[in-house]
Amino acid sequence: MLTIDSTSLKLVREGECDPEKWTALNETAATGYITQTWEWGQLTHLGEQMHRVAVANAAGDYVALMLMVETRAPVIGRPYLYAPRGPVCDDPDSPALPLLLQGVEAIARERGCFMLKVEPQVEDGNQQWLTRLNALHFRQNPYATHPRRSWLIDIRGDEKAILSAMSSSSRYNVNRGLRALTIRQGIGPEDRATFYRLYRETAERDHFFTHPQAFYDELLDLFEAKNAGVLYIAEYQGTPIAAQVAMRCGKTATSMYSASSNSHRNQRPNHPLQFTAIKWAKAQGCEIYDFRAIAERLEPDAELYSLYTYKKGYGGYSFLSLATHDLPYQPALYWAYRQALRVKRYQDHQRHLKALRARQEAKAATKASAGEGQTAGSEGE
Repeated sequence: MLTIDSTSLKLVREGECDPEKWTALNETAATGYITQTWEWGQLTHLGEQMHRVAVANAAGDYVALMLMVETRAPVIGRPYLYAPRGPVCDDPDSPALPLLLQGVEAIARERGCFMLKVEPQVEDGNQQWLTRLNALHFRQNPYATHPRRSWLIDIRGDEKAILSAMSSSSRYNVNRGLRALTIRQGIGPEDRATFYRLYRETAERDHFFTHPQAFYDELLDLFEAKNAGVLYIAEYQGTPIAAQVAMRCGKTATSMYSASSNSHRNQRPNHPLQFTAIKWAKAQGCEIYDFRAIAERLEPDAELYSLYTYKKGYGGYSFLSLATHDLPYQPALYWAYRQALRVKRYQDHQRHLKALRARQEAKAATKASAGEGQTAGSEGE
C-alpha cells in the first residue's frame, strides 16, 4: 500500500462521497471534465461498475477525486479500473494524489483489478505531472482509450466574433442553415427516438460504435435535470435530418454527439446545429466549446483526420492531452495485457489503412468516371 505523509487530509471512500462537494471541485478545477462528473458516475446503462474516491481537506472540501469505470481488458478478459479524463487534481505534487491512489488501490484489490488506467485532462508535455506519475510508479502507455487530441474554441466573444473566426465555408454553412432549416430543442421520448435513429444512421455510415438508446436517454435525463445538457434537432421542410447533443461541466461545454441523415446532406445541417449549441453554451456561462476528438497525428493517413479538417473550420485550436498512464497491481497480468493490446492496435490500424485506401480508390474511380462522361458528352455534341 502507498504511504501517506499528511495528517490534514482525509480519504473519502466511494459510499461516503458527497455529490455537492464532488461537483464543486470538478466544475472549478482545471483538470475537471465531463466524464468525471457526479452524473457520469450515475450511469447504469454502460453495463459496468462505477467507483468513486475523493480526498477532503481539513475544512471538508474536496481537493482531489477520481471516477473510475470497472471494465475488462480485451483478449485476456480480466478486470481493471479506468478513469476517463481523471484524476481531477490540479496539484500533482500535493499529498492528496497518493492518498487518492491509496483509496483506488483498496478498491482494485477488493475487486481483483490488475491495474488502474488514467488519462488526466492535462496538456501533453506537462513535466510536473510526468515526473509525479513516474514517481508514483505509473507506466506510460502509447495506446490511448479516450482520444488524446480535441478541438476547442474560445466562445467568450460575441456571436459575431465567433462567426468571424470561422472559415468562410463554415460561416456560410452556418448562416445558410439558420435560414433554410428549422432548429428546435428536442424534448420528450419522440425527439430522443429521432436523435437515436439519426445517430445510428451516422454510425453505420461512418463506422463507429453506439450504445443502446437507453444509455443516451439516461445521460440526457441526468444532465437536463441540472440544466447542463441539451438536445437540438434540425428539420428540413418538416423532416428531421440532423441532431446535436451538448453538455456542460463548469466553464466548458462539450459537443457530445452529432448525428445526420444520409438524406439532404447538401444542407450541411450540423453547422447551424453546432452554432446553436455554442449559443446555448454561452447562455450557460461557458467560455470554451469542446468539439472532442480529432486525429492525434494531424496527418491525412491518421484516424479521425476527417474530423480535424471539419472541426478546424469553426476556428479555434487543438489540445493534446497527456499520454495514457497505467499503474499495475499485478505485473504478470499487466505484461500480458500490454502484449495483447499491442497486437490489437496493430490490427486495428491495418484495418483503418485498408479502409482508407478503399475510400481513396472509390473517390478516384468516381472522378475518372465523371471525367469520361464529360469527354464523351463533348465528343457527342
